[in-house]
Amino acid sequence: KIFSEIKRNLLAVPFTRCFEALQKGSGGGKPMVIPFRPHERMVLVPGSASDRVLVYFSIYFSDETDRALAKVFLQEFSESQRKVPQAPSVAFTQDCPS
Repeated sequence: KIFSEIKRNLLAVPFTRCFEALQKGSGGGKPMVIPFRPHERMVLVPGSASDRVLVYFSIYFSDETDRALAKVFLQEFSESQRKVPQAPSVAFTQDCPS
């Protein structure tokens, strides 16, 4: 059972570090890049205001139809924030975050 959780535990380490820094009030650390799959990654950026951790997901679709469907879905997902109170902040862009 423990061996089956190794991927989850390894992926949790950067999140744990960011959240612990957030609790201590020491935000603004270096971004952490987590290679998740081939051509995909997650980037964790501790907020400089010590009140948030930004998580960027880089998602790759090789098929043109899949890209179009994903684009529409993600745009609608980010728009739902206006209609759903207390929804987490979500933004969609096809550009790399700066």
